[in-house]
Amino acid sequence: MVAQFVVSLLIMLGGAYLFVEEVNAVAVALGVPAVILALLIAPAATELPEKFNSILWVRKGKDTLALGNLARRDGLPERNPGRVRDAVQRVDRERRIDDRVRERRDRHPGRWRHLRHLEPGRRPS
Repeated sequence: MVAQFVVSLLIMLGGAYLFVEEVNAVAVALGVPAVILALLIAPAATELPEKFNSILWVRKGKDTLALGNLARRDGLPERNPGRVRDAVQRVDRERRIDDRVRERRDRHPGRWRHLRHLEPGRRPS
């Protein structure tokens, strides 16, 4: 058991070292800062195994495992209720603002003529 832990730890450290070295090499080849490239690649590299496992589990009919894998992520309400609440409030506030603007526009159509190009589905003239 201890040997398995040590071997796993060494493999993880070796993989991390290789990852950092390759990110640096690619960053130099592309001419971008390594930090920028790492910030773009690292999140995708950490999420892909979870996504892949979920896809495999759904294909094997183990949808409970796939759902459990998604449920433990930070974006869901039980893990981070403030983030979800803020998003819902923001959408509701934007909807109310849109309703008020539409109501004022309909009440005084002449005043809003210069903003018609901003309406959805209209192209600027």
